[in-house]
Amino acid sequence: MKVMNQCLPPPNVKVMSCIFDRIFSAFRYFAGNSPHQMDLFLYLLEMDLTYRPEIRAQPLPDDPWFYSCIGFQNHVPDNPQAQTDAYAPLNHFLQAYNLHISYQENLDFPALVLELIKSFQENKVTILLIDQFYNRHSSYYHKMQNANHALLIKGMDTQQQQITICDKKDISYSFEEVKDMMTGGIIQLSCLDDKGFFQATPNYPVIYQNSKQKLNLLETIAPFFQEIEQTMRQESKIAFYAKAYYMSTLYQLIPFVTARDILFQNLKIPEKFQNAATASRAKWEEFSYWLAKISILKRLSYDQLTHRTSELFAMEQQFCQLPDKIPPVV
Repeated sequence: MKVMNQCLPPPNVKVMSCIFDRIFSAFRYFAGNSPHQMDLFLYLLEMDLTYRPEIRAQPLPDDPWFYSCIGFQNHVPDNPQAQTDAYAPLNHFLQAYNLHISYQENLDFPALVLELIKSFQENKVTILLIDQFYNRHSSYYHKMQNANHALLIKGMDTQQQQITICDKKDISYSFEEVKDMMTGGIIQLSCLDDKGFFQATPNYPVIYQNSKQKLNLLETIAPFFQEIEQTMRQESKIAFYAKAYYMSTLYQLIPFVTARDILFQNLKIPEKFQNAATASRAKWEEFSYWLAKISILKRLSYDQLTHRTSELFAMEQQFCQLPDKIPPVV
């Protein structure tokens, strides 16, 4: 058997975690050219984006990626041992689009091959959970054990005994390589029936009402900025912290403000809030680029840092007085 899903988009949204990034790719695959292909961002508004003070009490990890002091607290398990019922809230969201997510664990390699054959026949998208210690294409290869990661399966050739992974560029692995790095878990996204992806228009006013208390990020970013202004004074660790904050901003904060912007552009809400949501998104993106630059230069102007954080804080204050109710879009 030789099969390749040429329509599968690469995981390039940069949202939350490697697992959710791949789930987003699967969602976009089923959505195709639908105007709703980015609706999964709205699911982020069901979660709590919080500051994690406990991270500072732990020893600094070798990799800044593992120092994430901002993160989503619920609904999407970033854990290869997560049970199917942990995905229940996400499944509830996906049902509106006629989609379903499932999780299997404790698969051995022969069972994985059979499951992949079945998944291609049934037009399912499969995400393979691995340990990067055994992934020759990973920077963690033979360096860090239990470095959990997720790979998006694009194709398979049983005659050549290869499995193709969809990433920035397609990568082919031998069966033996996959067998070595798999942890036994897979996540699959599929349509609930043969009716395909539903062009479901989200109920934006209801989403607004349910997430209104979360749309103001001041409680999250106030301690975040306080930490940044303290740790970035440590010249010997500027590169580490700048990269850690860059990734927290890129993968956690920016996806949230993107979701907020998408929501506001689809509401009958005063234009000043729509403009503020778009401007805030742009400023957070600018802040992430600046942090990335600092991580390379390994130096910064402290005055410039406080100016940027003060500016972002002031922008978020605009969302303190949001309307109580929003009329439905006719």
